[in-house]
Amino acid sequence: MRVSWRVEGPEDEKTLHLEWEERCGKGAKIEAPARRGFGLEFLEQSLPYDLDATVAIDFAPEGLRVTLDVPFGRGNGR
Repeated sequence: MRVSWRVEGPEDEKTLHLEWEERCGKGAKIEAPARRGFGLEFLEQSLPYDLDATVAIDFAPEGLRVTLDVPFGRGNGR
């Protein structure tokens, strides 16, 4: 597993950019799940709604990659 993050943008428009990658073991392959559980619902719906985040999820055969871009101080506040 690899997690990295950085803060991007000018002072008044800073964004947290986070990347999370998980690689499969030898011979294993990742597939998108048949149904959406709590984790995916949280990533795909709650973060964009509550934090105005942009979320990308890639179920590539070699592993999972999640990318989040969260603007500072511009969420819905709900």
